[in-house]
Amino acid sequence: MARIEIKKLDVVVYAKVMAAIMAVFGLVYGVLIAALGAMIAGLMPGGGATAAGFGLLSIVLFPIMCAIMGFIIGAVGAFIYNLVARKVGGIVFES
Repeated sequence: MARIEIKKLDVVVYAKVMAAIMAVFGLVYGVLIAALGAMIAGLMPGGGATAAGFGLLSIVLFPIMCAIMGFIIGAVGAFIYNLVARKVGGIVFES
């Protein structure tokens, strides 16, 4: 059996991967919020331009905000993993 141990993570690379993954989740959330805004705008008297505008803006803002948070959380997480893995050992995969 092969044994692979992850002893260290590249902090910047891991943070970029987390940012990309979270941006995709942010886009999904943004589309859902936009759909909700469109439904609310349809129910409001006068068209509810504010709800529709917020919904459309969320398609742009959510992926950006989620990517930034994903980068920060990914960098902090990889840094902490490196500290812990140095003391107790890394994650081990066996096949």
